[in-house]
Amino acid sequence: MSGANGASEPQEPAHAAENDSRQTDANPTDSPGDGVNGVSDLPDLRGNRHWSGQTVTLTRFSYIQWAEPNWLWQWVDPDTGKRHDAIPAGTLGYATGIGGVGKSSFALWLAARLSKGELPGMYEGTPQHSVIVAPEDGAEMTALRLAAVDADHDRVILPEIWQDGFPETLHFPEHFEIRSVETSCGDPG
Repeated sequence: MSGANGASEPQEPAHAAENDSRQTDANPTDSPGDGVNGVSDLPDLRGNRHWSGQTVTLTRFSYIQWAEPNWLWQWVDPDTGKRHDAIPAGTLGYATGIGGVGKSSFALWLAARLSKGELPGMYEGTPQHSVIVAPEDGAEMTALRLAAVDADHDRVILPEIWQDGFPETLHFPEHFEIRSVETSCGDPG
């Protein structure tokens, strides 16, 4: 459906029209598309039209199955010999802080150790791939910095954003809404 200016108007999700009433019982079999999983006393957000094509789903944490994290990096305290969990695996890491304290240097060191299987933790002895988003440095400078920390350049990946055939600067978090990823780096295995 088009509005007066020819732009598409947000469409109400199909499941919202099917079930306009609020959930009345906490049933763990409620489908995620119903908008409310076991939540009858919270507002139903299915009518929210701020996100075209998206639906907000509310789920009580009592419905979430617990899982122990796997640790990407575990370091050993040299004084006590105790192992400490530092970075959970399978998560997006984001370093913040004032300029010049070494955030990018640390991220590149971490990627280099992962690329060689040298990071103590679940991948120790098994080289891994990393994706580096460092818009403050150009690709050439990042490649030099990776060489300085002895990274396997084949295992450190630079994401590039293309819009209508032209390169764009990657911005966080805007570009993390991307729905399509094309791989040109061979087998990431």
